[in-house]
Amino acid sequence: MTARVLLVDDDPLTLLGLTATLEARLQHIAIDTCESAASALDKIAVIDYDVIVSDLKMPGMDGLALMERVLTLCPTTPILLMTGHGDHDLGVRALKAGAYAFIEKPIDREYFTAWLERAIQLRRLNRTVEEQNRDLERAVRERTAELEQKDKALHRLHTEVEHRVGVLPNFFRLAPETPEITANLWAFARFAYLDNLLPSLFKERLFVYLSRFCEVRYCIARHVGFLIGSGRPSGDSHCLVQTVEDVIRLIRRPFPRAKNLEPYVSQCTTCEPLSELPPPDSRMEEAIFVCATHAFLQTPDAPPCLEALKRVLGDSRFHYLTVFLAFVRTAHYWTRIHPELTIEEDIEQLLATHEELAECLLSDPEAGTCENSRKLMDEVIPLRKTQKGQGERAVPVLGIDHDSRHTLHAVSLLNEPSILSAENSP
Repeated sequence: MTARVLLVDDDPLTLLGLTATLEARLQHIAIDTCESAASALDKIAVIDYDVIVSDLKMPGMDGLALMERVLTLCPTTPILLMTGHGDHDLGVRALKAGAYAFIEKPIDREYFTAWLERAIQLRRLNRTVEEQNRDLERAVRERTAELEQKDKALHRLHTEVEHRVGVLPNFFRLAPETPEITANLWAFARFAYLDNLLPSLFKERLFVYLSRFCEVRYCIARHVGFLIGSGRPSGDSHCLVQTVEDVIRLIRRPFPRAKNLEPYVSQCTTCEPLSELPPPDSRMEEAIFVCATHAFLQTPDAPPCLEALKRVLGDSRFHYLTVFLAFVRTAHYWTRIHPELTIEEDIEQLLATHEELAECLLSDPEAGTCENSRKLMDEVIPLRKTQKGQGERAVPVLGIDHDSRHTLHAVSLLNEPSILSAENSP
C-alpha cells in the first residue's frame, strides 16, 4: 500500500532534499510538497495523507497554527514538526499541542526516516481501528434497527392476539427473539382454530377435552379459562361462555376404549350426516368428541373412528375438524418443548378459587406428569392457602402412580402433619 506524505516548508531546497531522501530510503511512498500552510490546507481538504511534515517557522501561518487546523480536520493524522537548532522549547510546545514528533535542523536523514516510518505505521493502525469502529457502529445500528423492527412486529402481534382472544396468553410470548415464528404460529391458530368454520363453543370444548391427554397442563388450564369467560372461547366475542360445573362435567367424561367404544362409533355411523353440530353435553357431541380423541391420539381404534367422523360430519366439516386437531397437536407440542412456559395470573386465580376444578385439571388420570405440572401446583398451593385460612382443605397435589408412568392420583391437603409430606411428594 502506497503511503501519502505531505511536506510543508517555505524553503524549496529543503523540500527537494527531503523528497530525495525519502524516495531513496522508502518504497511505496508518494510525496506532495507545499511552500505555505495555506496551500497545504488546500491539499489536505481533498487528500487523506498518512503523515504531514511541516516546518515550524514559516511566513504567514506557522507550523503550530497549521497543526491546530490539521488536528481539527484529521485528528488521527500524525504530524511531524521541524525546528531550527536551539528551538527546543518550541519543539516541546509542539509535542504538548499534539505533534507526533519534532525533528531538529539540520536534519539527520536516518533519524528523520525512522520517525516517518513509525508515523506511517501508526496512521495505518489508526485507519484499521477507524474502519473496525465504523464496521462495529454499522453493525450495532443494523442490529438495533433489526431488534426495534422485531419489537414493533411482536408488539403488533401481541396487540392483535389480545384483541382477538381477550387476553395475551403466555403461549404467544415464547421465543421473542424470533417473532416470525410466533407470527406463523398465530397465523396457524387463526386458520385452524379461531377462523375454523366449526362452531366456536364446539371447538373450545373439544380443545379442552383433547388437552386432558397432554401431560403439560398449560393448554387445558388456559382453554378452560377461555371456556368460562376469562378470554373469549375460540376468539369469538359472541360465543356463550360455560359455567365451572359445565367444564367439570366435560373433563370428567370417561374416555371409552375397545368394546366400550363401539356404541359411540355406532352412533356416528348409523345416522345421516348432521346438518348442524350437536349442542353441548348431548350424546352426539360426546360421541364425536370420543371419536375425534381416538383419531387425535392415534390409538388402535383411530381408523374406525375416522370413518365414523367422516360419516357423521360430511366431507367439508371432517376436513375442518382434522385441521383443528392438527393445531391442537401443535399447541401441545409447543408447550412440551418450552418448560419455561407458565400459566397466567387469571388462571392461577381461577384454580385457587375453584378447588374442584383445580383437582379435575391437575389430577386427571388421562394425563401424564411433568415438571410443568409440578411448578403449577407449587404456584397454586400457596395462593390457595392465602385465600383460605389454615385448617381448610387446599388444592390437591399431583403424585405419580409408580405402577404406571401415565397415571396420577390426587392427595388431599388437610390441616395435619401429612400436609408437609404431600406437598413434598415427587
